[in-house]
Order: sequence, then structure tokens, then C-alpha cells
Amino acid sequence: MRTERTITIDAPPEAVFAAIANPEEHLVWRPLAVTFAPLDGDAFETGATAVETWTFLGNRYTTIYEVEELDSPTALTLRSVQGPIAVELGWSLEERDAGTELTLTLDAEKPKRFPFFPTAMRWYVDDATSRLKALIEQDRAPIPRWFNFFTAFCVALFALLLTLSVVYTVIYDDPVFAVASAVAAATLWIVAYMLARGRRLGAPPFSSLR
Repeated sequence: MRTERTITIDAPPEAVFAAIANPEEHLVWRPLAVTFAPLDGDAFETGATAVETWTFLGNRYTTIYEVEELDSPTALTLRSVQGPIAVELGWSLEERDAGTELTLTLDAEKPKRFPFFPTAMRWYVDDATSRLKALIEQDRAPIPRWFNFFTAFCVALFALLLTLSVVYTVIYDDPVFAVASAVAAATLWIVAYMLARGRRLGAPPFSSLR
């Protein structure tokens, strides 16, 4: 199966290609990636191999890629030589006015018993290109889509637990439940604070705790 997305990035092709061809940057803008590094050296070159560890639906997988094409600053293609599914990732760049037109192409073997795989592929391509654009144009780590929703959920749940704590203390005189609710509320407040702090700084969630 094949899907692709084309975007325009407000930066010259050399700057965009530098982010794509730098293995360390892949951890910032590629969804699902946990580790990603060349097996030999610290840079991409034609014929070299790189290993990626990634997670999906709570499971961890490992894929080994071969650099099939490397033509700075216009093209980079990675093809899997080992992994759970056959994958080919390609980036092509063209200069457009003062920016770069970037096309990301994902060609992958559809797994058995996974009817939503085409949707997952489209999400991956959309998220990867959006995060790469944010990284280059804003010079900061992009914010995941779920970020604001989860922060709002934590704040709402915090307010609910704090209210229950007060109610059980004043009306039902149940200090045990009140203390438990207060502790849970305080925990949620810390989580919400860290998420909001990361949102302001443009950093990944809890990056300051690493």
C-alpha cells in the first residue's frame, strides 16, 4: 500500500534535507520512533543500514533499514531489510520560491487482520510531515495532537476530585476518602502543569524530567 503527502516548508532545501538526513532528528519528528541510529557511524550514506525501535498499540518492534538513495539535498529513500512488515520511506525535495516542497512517500505491506492500516498510514504521513515542518520553521519540538485534549482532561478531573474531597470532608466527614481524592487531585495537577509547561516551551511532554 502506498500513501504520500506534499507540504511546503519555509526553509531552503539544504536546511530541510539536513533534518531528514540527520538520524538524531528522526526521534523528534517521526511518530512512533523510540530509537533510531545507523548501525555503522553516525550519519546516513548510500548502502548503509540503520535500526529503528518503534512502538504501536503498546507493542515494541524493531526494523532495520537500508539507505537505498541519498542525493543531497533532493532525495532520501530508506527501505526495510528486516522487520515485522516491508516498508519503504522516501523523501523528495524541490525548491519553491524561498521555501521547499517536500513529499513524503510511505509504501508498506498491509499486515493481516488490521483493517485500519490505511488510516494508520495516512496518520503517520500527516503527523510526520507536520512535525517536521514545525521543527524546521519554529526551531522547536512539535507538540503532539493529543496534547491539549489530555491537558484539559487532567484539569477537569482535578476539579472533580477536589470537589469530591471537599464534599466528603464537610458533608460526610470521611477523611480517608477526602485525603485520597486530594492526593489524586494533586497528582493530576502536577501532570497538567507539566503538560502546560511543555506546551509553552515547545518541548515534548515531560522532557524536563528525562
